[in-house]
Amino acid sequence: MPQTFRDIEIKLLSVTNDGLDIIQTLYPQATDRKNFRIRDVQDDKSESSSIKLLEVNGVRAWRLTDWGGSVAKENCFGLYALDRNISYVEAVLELANDYQAKGNDILETQKVIYKPEYRECKPEDFEHELNEKDFHFITKDFTSFELGLLGPEIKSSESENGNYRSHLVTPEHCKEVNLYSLEEYSYLSKDKTKVITYRSTDNFPILGFVNTDDEIGQWVKIYKPRAGKKFTDDGKDYRFHHLGGRPKDFIFGYERLEKLMQAYRKSKEDEVFDVENIKMPRITIATGGSDGLNFLAIGEPVVWFNSETQKIDKLILNKLKYYAEEIVNVPDCDPTGKREGRDLALTFMEVRTLWLDTYFRNKHHKDFKDFAKENQSSTLKQLTKRVGDMLDTTMPAKFWTSSYNEKGKKWNHGFSPTFAFYFLRLNGYCRVLDKSRKDGYYFAKVTGNVVEEVDVTEIKNFFKAFLIEKQKKEGVREISHSLMDSLITTPRFSDASMAMLHDRELDFSDFDQDGQYFFVGNKVYKTTKNGTEQAVFNRYVLKSQLLDELIFEGTGTRIDATQFKIAEKPYFDIKEIGPDSYDITIHEENCEFFNYMIQTSRVHWDKDRKGYIAAGKSEEDFFKESKFKIRGKYLDDIDNHEQVQHVINKQWTFGYMLHRYKDPTRPLAPFAVDEAVMEDDVAEGGAGKTIYMDGAKFFCNVHQISGKEDFENDKFLLEGVSEHTDLLFFDDLKRNFDLSFFYQMITGDLTVNTKFMSKIKIARSLSPKFLFTSNYSLRDQRGSSIRRRVVTGFSDYYHAESEERTKREPKDDFHGSLFDDWDDAQWYKFMNFGFQCLAFYLSTKKQINAPKNNIMMRTYYIEMGEHFQQWADNKLFDRIDTDLVKDYLYKEMLDYAQHNRIKFLQDIKPTTFKKKLKAWCRVNDYELEDRKMINVFQFDEQEKPIMKNGKHYEKTMEHVRFFKHKHEDDNIQPGEYY
Repeated sequence: MPQTFRDIEIKLLSVTNDGLDIIQTLYPQATDRKNFRIRDVQDDKSESSSIKLLEVNGVRAWRLTDWGGSVAKENCFGLYALDRNISYVEAVLELANDYQAKGNDILETQKVIYKPEYRECKPEDFEHELNEKDFHFITKDFTSFELGLLGPEIKSSESENGNYRSHLVTPEHCKEVNLYSLEEYSYLSKDKTKVITYRSTDNFPILGFVNTDDEIGQWVKIYKPRAGKKFTDDGKDYRFHHLGGRPKDFIFGYERLEKLMQAYRKSKEDEVFDVENIKMPRITIATGGSDGLNFLAIGEPVVWFNSETQKIDKLILNKLKYYAEEIVNVPDCDPTGKREGRDLALTFMEVRTLWLDTYFRNKHHKDFKDFAKENQSSTLKQLTKRVGDMLDTTMPAKFWTSSYNEKGKKWNHGFSPTFAFYFLRLNGYCRVLDKSRKDGYYFAKVTGNVVEEVDVTEIKNFFKAFLIEKQKKEGVREISHSLMDSLITTPRFSDASMAMLHDRELDFSDFDQDGQYFFVGNKVYKTTKNGTEQAVFNRYVLKSQLLDELIFEGTGTRIDATQFKIAEKPYFDIKEIGPDSYDITIHEENCEFFNYMIQTSRVHWDKDRKGYIAAGKSEEDFFKESKFKIRGKYLDDIDNHEQVQHVINKQWTFGYMLHRYKDPTRPLAPFAVDEAVMEDDVAEGGAGKTIYMDGAKFFCNVHQISGKEDFENDKFLLEGVSEHTDLLFFDDLKRNFDLSFFYQMITGDLTVNTKFMSKIKIARSLSPKFLFTSNYSLRDQRGSSIRRRVVTGFSDYYHAESEERTKREPKDDFHGSLFDDWDDAQWYKFMNFGFQCLAFYLSTKKQINAPKNNIMMRTYYIEMGEHFQQWADNKLFDRIDTDLVKDYLYKEMLDYAQHNRIKFLQDIKPTTFKKKLKAWCRVNDYELEDRKMINVFQFDEQEKPIMKNGKHYEKTMEHVRFFKHKHEDDNIQPGEYY
């Protein structure tokens, strides 16, 4: 006797502990000892599910009930079908194959192959006769498996007695729309040399809609539910095949409507006087045959078209409106379905739309058949009521009503705020929840993934603009002037009513640990360590964050975003050549921002300039020949190497700034300072630090704050900072800036205090990175500060005018302003350069620091101060390699200060004195040896020896000694690095 479906179920239950193993695979938390949760916390705030071992129809199995949901006494096969979004029959067969593969004896046939039988023969050898259109088919009865592919198996009644399940879609339902199960179908090849036959199998059914058209005669639409969802070279789906042609604009189910309307009228004879003029309440438009059959099975009048993307015209719509008061479209929930559904709703505004994704539990589900399968634990009555309720709540986009007045001469127009809000929603308008705003939200228009902030006036104006455009297309008869007047002046759509606009909480995450997304026009790119590629993005981005919008906002230049392309070749190659030592090969010489970085990294430019002059060349020759070259012609290897480290440090740091992800192991704040040595009260600026930081504004949302602000006392310092802020830029810090004030902000959560609002905490992962620039020295050398900053040094190649030299600024090299005077091609290079800097940063595990040299030298000069340096230069150079009593040396300095009336020196404490000695040593390449204890003869105030027990009294005193720093070899190596 052949194996039955029930045999397979019983065998599976016997090897899975009555189905408990399968249930616990789906829900590991499932136990019969206590209730547990199977839905998301937001849907199921308490443990409301339980399992129990029950016997139904002679079969013993564990069954699950979700007391807060729709699952009631469901066995393991039904639960598996719900989880995988497949039919009950498919679930049993899939599990049977899985357990068969694990060594269990479940199936008589060990492997299921999903493909039909295929045959070819010569036309004269074909055993049947092709019709006049050269095709032939044989029908058969539907199998349970085939019906299970068309729809779910649902409870046949509320009781557990009798048949527990029955197919929602029955053979009778299929017959109503001329759908047949085919044993086989055949057709003559295009070259008429052979007849091709496809024959169904138990595991590969073939179905066919058989219809007759007045123009083309009989035709069949073949449907292979088990075929792969892929497309042929001409774009046709393999699952579908047409025999005998394909009529234009065919409506499946349309021929049933007259019969259904007559039946509806007959049912209303006792309720309605003029029954011949009434229509059915609604007709549903499904996206395909499977969806249509599931609607038909629950009693809904339904039609569908040959293609999901088939456009509905006014003629078709009028045909449907003849039979029903309302037309409800039910599009799929994939991007294509949503796009087509929205277009239909806004084109034919009286058509209502059922958006299934608001009802799905599984976000991956797509169509109405999926919805029916999600609810296969319901009875037919329950499912019918639920779908009916869903259809009843649908709305049209048409936000006005029109009727004749009593005299029949004018239209009276009404305004529906509810439908108006739905109309706005279809057009992307909403309230975006944002706790950083005073009201907790802002108004926005969402187009695809792009979110544009708007105000109430703009939303109101949209109604007017929409009606004007619609009037142009459809004429005054459809959109009359009186209608427009009525809607534009209605008091029912006030500013206060806008609070009823629907809320959306959007995910704006545009980064992860490995990369960063960027948005250019309607394209999305992702940069990783491997480079930049176009990407798919399923979250949201503010319109103001599009790179072309950032460029327009910053410069007023509107680039053509459609022409931007990712550079095919790298602009540079960087390789590590030793510990904290790198080299660069430059391939792109015409990227102005890259060239600007090179110019501001030429810390030995003046030495190179003097080399040109010494060689008999002019200063003009120097500026012309050396322009944009990181290696100087008259510099030695050490100097050139140092300049290379500076530009690589700038590229690494720029890449760091463009990555929103805050690595807890590298909580860094870029700190741009002048590399040239100068006094601390000479804060010239003009070296290009701000331009460097401004470059990030065209990739990120940068919030800038003056470095002169009173950080510690301004409690609203961070007002305006939100989760959308990528970088927090403090420009031109004042002297003696203390980074410790920002320690917690850089490494932890950020608290923003805004006037007239409660404080808002931004989590560390979403808080901005910090940037700083200063014209003063880095006096703060505490380890906690050094760990939190990455210093970027800028040469004085660009400088203000002084007695020694003329003014030089970037436009002298670039013949225009950076950013403001760029054409599209230069912007494209800048964008690619930024992406490549980020890719370089992501590819490195080490922090790449700027060379110390002058950056630290300046700090040492400031640590000493001018007066201490003068005293030390006069007193210490002649005492090198000499042991000096520290207290005596300190007293000498105080005597010098008193004699010259230098109050600053008089106030120096012994600990500060030691720090200044160390700074003097660093500047002059000496080492300081301190805490050297030596016995010293003691003298009184008259400088006479102090005697004790007849001996000259000695006292152990701390000495210091200065000696020349010894290098490992005669060649001075490149300087230390941050």
